[in-house]
Amino acid sequence: MKLVDHKDLEFAYQQGNYREILDSIETIGYTNENSDYFYYYIGSSIELGKLNKVEFLLNQYEPRSITPENVIIWHLLKGKYYNALNEFNLAITELELALKFCPKKKKSIIRAEINIQLAYALRGIKKYYLAIDIAQQAYFGMITINHIPTMAQTYNILGLLHIDIKDFNKARNYLKEALLHFEEINNKHYKAITLFYLSLLFQKQNQYQEAVYLGERAFDLFQKSENMYNIVCSSISLGEIYFSLNQPLRAGQHLKNAQILAEKIGNYPYVAQALMYLGKVVKNQRKYKESLQYLHKALTLLELNDEPEILAKTLYNLGIIFSIQNNYEEALQVFNRSLRLRERIGDQESIARTLLKISDVKFHSGMKNEALQILTDIRIILAPSKNIRLKLINLFQNCKFRYLMNILDSNFLLIDDNLKLDDPNNAEIISKYQIALKGMYNIHLNNKYDAEFLLKECLNFNNFDLDAFNFINKLLTKMYLENWNSSESTNDFQKLIEHLDIWEEFCKKENLGDTLVILCLIRGRISIIRNNLKDAERRLVQCSITSEEMGLPILKNEIDEELTFLIENREIIGNQINSSYYKLCVQKINHLLSY
Repeated sequence: MKLVDHKDLEFAYQQGNYREILDSIETIGYTNENSDYFYYYIGSSIELGKLNKVEFLLNQYEPRSITPENVIIWHLLKGKYYNALNEFNLAITELELALKFCPKKKKSIIRAEINIQLAYALRGIKKYYLAIDIAQQAYFGMITINHIPTMAQTYNILGLLHIDIKDFNKARNYLKEALLHFEEINNKHYKAITLFYLSLLFQKQNQYQEAVYLGERAFDLFQKSENMYNIVCSSISLGEIYFSLNQPLRAGQHLKNAQILAEKIGNYPYVAQALMYLGKVVKNQRKYKESLQYLHKALTLLELNDEPEILAKTLYNLGIIFSIQNNYEEALQVFNRSLRLRERIGDQESIARTLLKISDVKFHSGMKNEALQILTDIRIILAPSKNIRLKLINLFQNCKFRYLMNILDSNFLLIDDNLKLDDPNNAEIISKYQIALKGMYNIHLNNKYDAEFLLKECLNFNNFDLDAFNFINKLLTKMYLENWNSSESTNDFQKLIEHLDIWEEFCKKENLGDTLVILCLIRGRISIIRNNLKDAERRLVQCSITSEEMGLPILKNEIDEELTFLIENREIIGNQINSSYYKLCVQKINHLLSY
């Protein structure tokens, strides 16, 4: 059906029938002298992601001699085009010009559309509250005339902005209203976008089952459209959600799909984002060599594009891998770069997370007092935050460092009362961290019975940060090892082995490959102490192979040296049960358990 007059074009545009609009106008013969054709043709092209065509048409169009209405439309479409390119400052310039020429009528639909696009642009430069004010101007103008398509658009942007400021209840209400309106006018294109925003809302609240359900619905609708940008965004988002659900295969499929499509449309920031998340997925599978390849590819692309958030995340993940590889110098360099970017962006929680990693690297590098000072700085940064978990991780790391430095005192065990008042739902996790800190302090005081009881209680809790969980396991292992060394009783040895079995089972379930290598190495050294050299050799060979596969060169070199010494001196070691070599093995195990 050919769409000729204004009403036909407007109705098709409101329903999201953008392909039908393009086909009709192209059949009739496109001309930029007809303002309806110009508005709906370019508007539909933007919605379908045909941005190269839009750039050509906008550059060809000269509004100087055309009516003021067309000048407004030209600036509006340029603003919308720049928003689609994420060129938000250019978008703001064009949209402010559109407002300058637009009559100041509260009930003007075109003025509401300009304000909606201006709100998106302001969101792009992180001016969330100003964007909300602008979007509300559009909302109050449209609610009086009950113009449903534009009202739905205002609900959409207001929902997205309230996700940004973490007002999730308001965000949900706005987006539900938007969804109802888009269903009412049968606009499947914007229904998909609203479902995508709702998926993002649940993802931000760690409600991943709801997020994946809504995200898959959005993805199915996007696939029926021609807008590759939306498909790529949706694929990346689903990849991230499946990653959070510990489904690396499905995460990888969506991210690979996003990478291929982004390369096809030439959007290299999206390519870099997909590569960064792929690097993150394989990092969590402990495939560090492969992860580094993805992250370095992402980094190369990001150096050419101004995408500070993705660049900061990429550098952060590189820093984590370098830390695991004990390459602390490079880790510190990339973490510091990530920190500078995050300070520029102004996300306080991301700044705190990066500083936590920097403090860890500095502690391992021998700069222990600097590490403690950073943790004090983090506490100040997080003071206004409601993120209890992050505050607890910071407190636990502070106590861990002080325990390792043998300067832990009871003053550091008190979790602030105000943490308990923020949200009653956090009572359980606060209680468990309190138990963990008390257990650590009891080991510090050499109250082993109380320490064992408290720390074993923590292992029954599933909601710990993995670093804290592993450190609790290390404390228990070290305690059982000391008991066995001092008593040499079968009962104490059995306790040690049973604990290692439980820890190993957990690591296999959670795919914690690097911790499994450490556990295998500990068991190998225990076998040396027990003079079971055949088992020790088998375990060390296994450690060497696994550490190479995972990309842990420093650890592999250490294991290979130990393996070579064991093979070359098997008879000497076997005949000297109480030799210094056995004591050295105990020291090496304790060293592994000290970080």
